[in-house]
Amino acid sequence: MAELKGKELGDVLSKDEAHKELILSSRAKSLKNESYEIEVQAKTKDSQSIWLSVSNTPIINDKGSLERQIDLISDITQRKQIEHELLEAKEQALQLSEAKEMFLSVMSHEIRTPLNAVIGMTHLLIDNDPKASQLEDLNVLKFSAENLLHIINDILDFTKIETGNLELEAIPLDIKSLACDIVNSLQINAAQKGDKLTLACDDQIPVNILGDKTRLYQILMNLLGNAIKFTDYGTIELKIELVSENEEAVVMRFVVKDNGIGIPEDKQSYIFETFTQAKTDISRKYGGTGLGLAITKKLLKLYKSDIKVKSKEGKGTEFSFDIQFSKATQKTGLVKSVEPPASFIGKRILVVDDNEINILIANRILSKWGFDLEFARNGREAIEKVMTKTFDLIFMDIQMPGIDGFETTSIIRELDDEYFKTIPIIALTASTLQDENSKFKACGMNGHILKPFKPEEIKNIIAINFSK
Repeated sequence: MAELKGKELGDVLSKDEAHKELILSSRAKSLKNESYEIEVQAKTKDSQSIWLSVSNTPIINDKGSLERQIDLISDITQRKQIEHELLEAKEQALQLSEAKEMFLSVMSHEIRTPLNAVIGMTHLLIDNDPKASQLEDLNVLKFSAENLLHIINDILDFTKIETGNLELEAIPLDIKSLACDIVNSLQINAAQKGDKLTLACDDQIPVNILGDKTRLYQILMNLLGNAIKFTDYGTIELKIELVSENEEAVVMRFVVKDNGIGIPEDKQSYIFETFTQAKTDISRKYGGTGLGLAITKKLLKLYKSDIKVKSKEGKGTEFSFDIQFSKATQKTGLVKSVEPPASFIGKRILVVDDNEINILIANRILSKWGFDLEFARNGREAIEKVMTKTFDLIFMDIQMPGIDGFETTSIIRELDDEYFKTIPIIALTASTLQDENSKFKACGMNGHILKPFKPEEIKNIIAINFSK
């Protein structure tokens, strides 16, 4: 006790300089007869580090004078240790999530860049009047390349959904037209399996609705693609019905039905789980990642909907879901049809890209429509060209050596002339970083195309920007 004589409680509990201010402020409260509760790090007599919780309560008598003070001191070392471990685990999880996102973005860029060349050159070869024998081979090449792209998109979209970074768009959408396009695009695949693929669309379905065309396309392609994959010499039907309608919204039911191999009853509960397929030999026999139905279920959850399955092994399967769509107003009517290429003749376009194959593909596609083209291999060259010549539109690659596409666009937008602020700049990107959409807007870009792109996508985005 002699060693404690004459010392104040705070000096005994903690000599840590970091807690000095906390202890002094607590003493000040004590002198004013105010209660306090603090947590301080201290050391035992044998120099072991511990955490203490100190709670002080003044006891005032009926005359208003301080009678005594009660201090409760608790050892909270274990609680602090758990808190520290939880904080470390959270930090590690955050770092892992960021590392995973960056890895997927880099891999996306590295895979999409050569895939852009494969798909782009395939489109060009098909449009170049090939022989009948070559056309069949080119269609197989095109299908295989787009199938690979579909697998990549599945993996990347699943990651976006898991991290909560995928949001549905609400843009004008024609359900009937989209369904026809999907069914027509899959007729070749169905014919190769000896299947009959049909569409039954309710005539009462309105055309003026708002939805996310890309995600609805993805849902229906996943379900119809599976139906074709697991059905031989059978029938597959996409049925779209109007469930209800009012002045502001419509509810539609989508049904995909086949008479293929079916799903065993005991397997139906987990076919929507990640990387899961109904039987162990399905992946070897039919291919696929096992992500399609997992993504479909998660996309429908964003639509506040759920998917139902009815199936009997050897008899077939039926998937169904309902989605509520808002109706489009007159101001948000359907986008006008794409301008014909004839109206593009003579318009000047600058393509900024450091990849020679991308430049070759862009040159072949755009020159065919009568554009006057110029090319820049990096951001600095692009800025010089924009400052010395007038262009009607710029296609801007994002990842380039030196200054990237974001910085190049920002510099162009800051130049002192209305032309630099209004010229349409469209991003060409093979990356899928979650925050890129906000970056496109922040630097002044008017839109973006994700590589590998189709000629129709380029034509459409050019037409939209020229019509503004």
